[in-house]
Amino acid sequence: MGGPGSGRGVRWTKAYCEDYLKLDIRKIAKAGALKPHQWFNWQWTRRGGKTSDINISVKDRLTVELNYTARDDNGNRVQINDYIEVSWSNCNYGSERPWWICPGCGKRVAVLYGGKYFRCRKCHGLAYGSQSETRHDRMMHRLQARRMKLGADGNMFDAFPPRPKGMHKRTYERQEMRAVVEESRYWGVASEVFGHSMPNLTLVIGQ
Repeated sequence: MGGPGSGRGVRWTKAYCEDYLKLDIRKIAKAGALKPHQWFNWQWTRRGGKTSDINISVKDRLTVELNYTARDDNGNRVQINDYIEVSWSNCNYGSERPWWICPGCGKRVAVLYGGKYFRCRKCHGLAYGSQSETRHDRMMHRLQARRMKLGADGNMFDAFPPRPKGMHKRTYERQEMRAVVEESRYWGVASEVFGHSMPNLTLVIGQ
């Protein structure tokens, strides 16, 4: 089945950052985990479930050890131990900001992306997904994100999700009104992209 929101469509040969595990040193530092002589487990989750994890040991201010399971070129699972250097830059008011030193190219970066090894975006040859998105794609992803924030699955054919427990009624009403306007614009753009008006939806009940 096709149509907006039903799938990725054509798969491009270019790899995107969004398809790789992202190790952001800013988030690690903000969590207070980048302290010498300690280790921790960093997890990636999706919809409340763990998708992957990595053990990180902070050796000192300038060295971090990564320990994780990856797949080699033949698809076999292998255990990886990799050391990443850390650099610090001075910020305003006496604070400091950490950076990874990419082992592949030696450049200072905030984010490393996980393949077999964690390297920077350029070493992996990655592009940002937004660089290839059309106006229609950007609109759809923004609207799907709003629905998912309210607990729905992002399906654009479904009714707008009900107000989540704990959300103020006025806040929800603002979200709903904004969605009505923006989703109406989206369907107008979608009809131009697909060359015809979007079909009406019919509920079929089995006999």
